[in-house]
Amino acid sequence: MIEQYFEYLVPPFKSKVLELLDTCDRLGYTMYPFCGYRSPQIQALYWGKGRSEKDICDKVEFLKANHAPYLAEILAAGIPEESSKIITSALPGLSWHQWGEALDCFWLVGETPEWDISKTINGISGYEIYAHEALKLGLTAGYNWVEFKDAVHIQLTNISSPLEKYSWKEINDKMEMLYTNG
Repeated sequence: MIEQYFEYLVPPFKSKVLELLDTCDRLGYTMYPFCGYRSPQIQALYWGKGRSEKDICDKVEFLKANHAPYLAEILAAGIPEESSKIITSALPGLSWHQWGEALDCFWLVGETPEWDISKTINGISGYEIYAHEALKLGLTAGYNWVEFKDAVHIQLTNISSPLEKYSWKEINDKMEMLYTNG
């Protein structure tokens, strides 16, 4: 069900996302959501991939020292299976996915997901359309990022990390409020 990807999006972002996907579809470039909400626990597993147990333990201590005990506990519990490739630099709480302000979509060509961002049809990339239309709605598109092009990603804010706006303690407290029953 496609609706599951919109369930935890904050209302101002959700309305823009629905408009964006409708526009892309009308233009003939269907974008299909595959990741909206991502819990801090899943983010911890992603962050741990490609990192040593020592690296993870060091970061747990860093989080504790920076008044983020909830996030430290999540990271300590989320030691992943070994992987040789680092897939994200965002610790739990530092991805806008945890805030309900990010969505990842792939380009659907016919019935097939198209992951190649250089692929074009009639000289146009679905990812380019997705990014262009997102910008028109005031969203930030990972397609336009220089250092780490993330063509599937859109987000509500142009701030790359919650750390640019909040302290570790504030992020920790917000994540704990959002993701616990306490």
